[in-house]
Amino acid sequence: DVDQSESGFTLPEVIIALSLTVLLSITAFATVGSFLSSTNTSQQRLTNTGQAQLVFDRFTKEIRAATATGAPVVAGSPSAAVQYADPYHMSFYTSLSALDAVPPVGPQKIDLALNVATGVLTETATPAVASTTASNGWVWPGPSTTILTPNVDGSHGSLFYYYTAGADPTLAGTDIDVTPA
Repeated sequence: DVDQSESGFTLPEVIIALSLTVLLSITAFATVGSFLSSTNTSQQRLTNTGQAQLVFDRFTKEIRAATATGAPVVAGSPSAAVQYADPYHMSFYTSLSALDAVPPVGPQKIDLALNVATGVLTETATPAVASTTASNGWVWPGPSTTILTPNVDGSHGSLFYYYTAGADPTLAGTDIDVTPA
């Protein structure tokens, strides 16, 4: 005799309930995983954007301070501020300090280069040192190289664009008139 007052779940009801619980749990974990993955991707993009902004602010500051090393600093130095330029490399002289500083601070040579294969953007800075023996009054003894950012995607085209002075940059085929030194 089975007492009808004892109630419970049948085996098929328990199996169905467990199956639904497992299915809902898997769906919930997948949703949370997807959310965390997209959050990480968004955070990485924000970090990269912030880093790029800092790098390009630095470029802007240095390029705006580009100086022809012969004219305003010391007669006899190379006269062009930009010494070399191509789509992934730029070499120029910049003076970020006052020309009347004591002791005198000469123009710094800056080389910006993107290694397209590795995505590494570097800046090599060579500060000038006053010299009584050099014909132009300056020597550039030893450079120091800094990795500005290790993850530049150079596959989308040039990092640097240059235009001939007075050229219309909207016209195809205009480029800089600087040749390798």
